Amino acid sequence: MSRLFYKPGSNKFWGWSGGLDATQQGNNTPDDFAASRLSFTPSLFRGMGRIEFAEDALLATWIMQDLKAAGVVNTYASENIDLLARTITDIIGNRVFDFRRRRIYELKQLNQTLLESGMVEEESFDLFAILNDNWAFANRATLRHGSQFTYGIQGAAMGQLLRDDELNNIRRVDLSGGAFLEYERHRIVPQNNGSHGFGGRLDILHIFEGTQVIDNDFDIDREWWQAYFSLFYRRVWLPNSRSQLILTNQLLINEWLSSSVGPNPGTSTQFNSSRLRSTLSINYFLNYNWTMTLLANLTANHSQNPNRWTLSHNISLRTTYFIF
Repeated sequence: MSRLFYKPGSNKFWGWSGGLDATQQGNNTPDDFAASRLSFTPSLFRGMGRIEFAEDALLATWIMQDLKAAGVVNTYASENIDLLARTITDIIGNRVFDFRRRRIYELKQLNQTLLESGMVEEESFDLFAILNDNWAFANRATLRHGSQFTYGIQGAAMGQLLRDDELNNIRRVDLSGGAFLEYERHRIVPQNNGSHGFGGRLDILHIFEGTQVIDNDFDIDREWWQAYFSLFYRRVWLPNSRSQLILTNQLLINEWLSSSVGPNPGTSTQFNSSRLRSTLSINYFLNYNWTMTLLANLTANHSQNPNRWTLSHNISLRTTYFIF
């Protein structure tokens, strides 16, 4: 969860965010194993700029394009798209929870806006079919536009309990805190119905790790400074109103800085590493509530101790259903 609060008449803001994650896994085999993990990640930040998310305007544009192609309207201007987009925003913000009447209410609002504005002279089957088709199948795509600079402080707390009949039972607590800087910039490309964006982030964290091996009554405490640096480039294409292609390239570098107690960076592989990942996501909107996503990525990893390069790939298919 995150919230941004803008000052009136200004592009400056402050905000907060927080994440809570809980996982539990295990098995009932003779080699009994169980692991429990709970983590919390709060942050407080300030910044300037604004990232806009063009979703309702996209749907309004597709509706007007289809209406013109069908001859329902002769021409349209950006003011017509803006008016229809505002209507779409109002509809989404005022949901009707009676599922039998919701679609009737939504199409009535769209139809009324077109008639009252004079863009459409009279009701017709083509008008109804185009509004229904676009509303049902074409309004989940989003394009980003704008720039934003953010800086703040963050923390994290994680507790983990591991029970293993063959190995040791372990309790572990990780605490961290530090500061971060982040910048991102996105632009819509009208000529090819898409957008592109890039950005970067720098995190400096002080990390404390406490581990207790219960069976052996053995404690390990260690702390260190860690730096995380990342860059990304994101390209979005909208071939049509029901499909979305997203290409994301990301570089992540982890650097061990210093340690007062504990690990030796020459013997640990988790501190100095880099990763380059390229991901292609293809989203297909089955209908307004249901989307299908095909995702493929290629990842190159490098670690310093030992000096090792690895290359991995992943392909997955997932589906998402939106209740409201």
